Amino acid sequence: HPAVAPQQYPEWGYPHPAVTPTVPSAPATTVDDKFAQKSAMGPAVPRAAPPARPRKAMAEVLYDFKAEDATEVSVHMGERLVVVNKPNPEWVEVIVSTDAARRGLVPTNYLKMG
Repeated sequence: HPAVAPQQYPEWGYPHPAVTPTVPSAPATTVDDKFAQKSAMGPAVPRAAPPARPRKAMAEVLYDFKAEDATEVSVHMGERLVVVNKPNPEWVEVIVSTDAARRGLVPTNYLKMG
């Protein structure tokens, strides 16, 4: 096969003869060089803080409560609860903070919200 100059076949991915390939600049070798390169990029833009996660509403049990059906959960005075839902003013759906398997409804008058 005869030797063919690469610029004759741009469709094969070779550069077009009119295009001069660019040579990357030499890497910075000193602290001053790196500073000059970063300064040339412009001022640093601070990243925005990630959005704050909403705080979980908490409650503390004021009095022992014994569940009367499967939708309720028994709780003891002093336990901390995570409020999941407040379906109406008289009941709160909670998860016991020390045992996520204990989940259910508790009357609001047995709790100190906050």
